[in-house]
Amino acid sequence: MNKELWDLPVKKASLKKLKALIDRYRQEGKARELGICLARMSHLVKHVGTDDGTDTFPSSADYGIEAIHWLREAGDKKELARALRVACVPFCDGPHEEWLAESLALSREIGDRENEGWTLYRYTRALSPPHSMVAEWESLEESERIEQYRTFSERAKRGHTVEEAHAVFESISDANGIATCLVSLAVERKPHNRAKFEHAIVLYEEAGEKEKASKARVMMETFAPECNQ
Repeated sequence: MNKELWDLPVKKASLKKLKALIDRYRQEGKARELGICLARMSHLVKHVGTDDGTDTFPSSADYGIEAIHWLREAGDKKELARALRVACVPFCDGPHEEWLAESLALSREIGDRENEGWTLYRYTRALSPPHSMVAEWESLEESERIEQYRTFSERAKRGHTVEEAHAVFESISDANGIATCLVSLAVERKPHNRAKFEHAIVLYEEAGEKEKASKARVMMETFAPECNQ
């Protein structure tokens, strides 16, 4: 598969390169390329932080929102579906449920199973309430505040499960997606399943994802140590 200029590793060193591409495409007036790079930057910043001291999540959200704007203008459904998903940044205001619903609909419309899988997976991560909502809950009693979090979490999931995302990734043999779902299932389902961790680690290593394999190994020894099996 041919790599595009914006297909950069999720590392701090990629921030400068991606910023340069954003500036270039903004100057050239290329809406599609600009939107794609902004979406990639949203994802990158969310995972590695910024290089100028600005807050990570708000910065990631800003990039994602602008990416949606330009990709709507460009009419690229595949990249728009991805941008809608990555723009759902934890603790930031935004119509996240609407964006995820649109991302899922677009992915299915164009038959993009990879995007569909990742959007379904994102649904299962209980969407974090924005700071403005959390601030409103501060005056509530603890039991009421917990109930608000629980209600928000369940509404965000919309009935989707990690198993559903896992099935999509299995259907297209997406090793990274399968491994990510296996780790989640190993942690979230009881009893914790060491075999799922082990399978995920093998898949990550085969895909060249050494850092993810290492993190999965730490999680395995934390949640499913061999002595408990």
